[in-house]
Amino acid sequence: MKKLGIIFAFIVFIIGVVVFARNIIVKNGVSVGIKAITGLKLEMESLKIGLVDTSIDINNLKIFNPQEYSDRVMLDMPDIYIDYNLGDFFKKKVHLEEVRLNLKELVVIKNKKGELNLNALNVVSNKKEEKTDKDRKKKEMPELKIDLLKLKIGKVIYKDYSKFNVPSIKEFNINIDETFKDVLNAKALVEIILTKALIKSGISGLINLDLGDLTNGALGVIKGGTDLLKGTANITTQEVEALGKTTIDTLKDTSEGLKKLLPFGK
Repeated sequence: MKKLGIIFAFIVFIIGVVVFARNIIVKNGVSVGIKAITGLKLEMESLKIGLVDTSIDINNLKIFNPQEYSDRVMLDMPDIYIDYNLGDFFKKKVHLEEVRLNLKELVVIKNKKGELNLNALNVVSNKKEEKTDKDRKKKEMPELKIDLLKLKIGKVIYKDYSKFNVPSIKEFNINIDETFKDVLNAKALVEIILTKALIKSGISGLINLDLGDLTNGALGVIKGGTDLLKGTANITTQEVEALGKTTIDTLKDTSEGLKKLLPFGK
């Protein structure tokens, strides 16, 4: 019996080591993947992998601004839930059957030079820098497919340091809670988040960022795109007026096309 107890304790110890090591490996993998998508530094408080299912729970993930910005955090996400496809994982494909992303705050900053922190994101900087197919291949993001994305965004904060030493601060409680299907790559995920947050908050007219490219990019890689398009086609007059001219034209064209193609009409 004593030997059996020792063997059992040893097995429990080995299982504990394997689970601990697996969490560290996955945590590092997730960190590398998110950094590749955003191009920015990040940290997370904890990451837990389900023992009997294919779930991953991430707590308190923060994505940081570049060093030239005095405010440290760009995105604050208290919790993220991921359910991955194990079979595709062994085929070296990142196939997520469900993602629940809770974004507490997005902090948009214009520094003293008039530079926008969002321009540091790969999805934005790539659109500015890509000129040839060769450039695009160099900056390609990791392959990713999300069957079901449940997105919550609580608040957008805008800080403008360009005019005074003390920043002008505006806060927008947008409380977005929407669902998207078939997000076909990592770039689309970031584009959905930015498009929804900036349109809903109405700060697009305050910053030098062309939402037209982001909106078109997100629509192009979402199968059907109905959920994102609903939000775009039904934005309020005030939100449309807050957008730049290029974005307004893009949204108008999209809305007219939707009236002909989709059942929800106006």
